[in-house]
Amino acid sequence: MESKKTAKPVATVDTLEKIVKGRGENNKLFFIVGSDEAEEIESWKDPERLLELCSFIVVKRPGFSLCGLKKKYRQKMRILDIDAFDISASDIKKRVKMKASFKHLVPEPVARYINQKGLYLTPLERKQRKTN
Repeated sequence: MESKKTAKPVATVDTLEKIVKGRGENNKLFFIVGSDEAEEIESWKDPERLLELCSFIVVKRPGFSLCGLKKKYRQKMRILDIDAFDISASDIKKRVKMKASFKHLVPEPVARYINQKGLYLTPLERKQRKTN
């Protein structure tokens, strides 16, 4: 009988700690998120440490103003105000799971990679797609 391996979520701050340990503190890390995710930083594990480990870059997204973001976090972030499409990783993930088209949201090589690797799918969903 196959043992089921369940992937445990890993906190971003823990991943960055490992990267810094492996690469050294002299290598600058950049972490880029949309303003929708930045607004939720208080819910992340150890947000203060996270902001110390990397240059936190926030790309403004339509419909997210960052008004609710506390000053102590905002002052440690670089905010990029660019003309951006209203696209989110969450939307792409949902589309993949629903077998809906997402190719118009990402470059063609990215769409091909997502499909080939079965990204955003559970192991069972990957297996089912391969047999279909």
